[in-house]
Amino acid sequence: MSIVAIIAALVIEQWRPLGHRPAVQGTLGAWAAWLEQSFNGGERHHGVMAWLVAVLPPVALALALHLALYALQGLLALG
Repeated sequence: MSIVAIIAALVIEQWRPLGHRPAVQGTLGAWAAWLEQSFNGGERHHGVMAWLVAVLPPVALALALHLALYALQGLLALG
């Protein structure tokens, strides 16, 4: 990750902090509850599958967005 992206994220957070967002917290809480209900079987491989289901889609979406922004203009992707 580029140092420019890290500095930009820190500056943006200081300029306009996120604050309390009940809609985001409720959505993520519901997602976590669904993951626990669906994948909590008490075995290690159930936890691994839950982690993969929770992490891979957002990472894939972020990667796709990064590649699209980079294709448009390299500076938009910050690096």
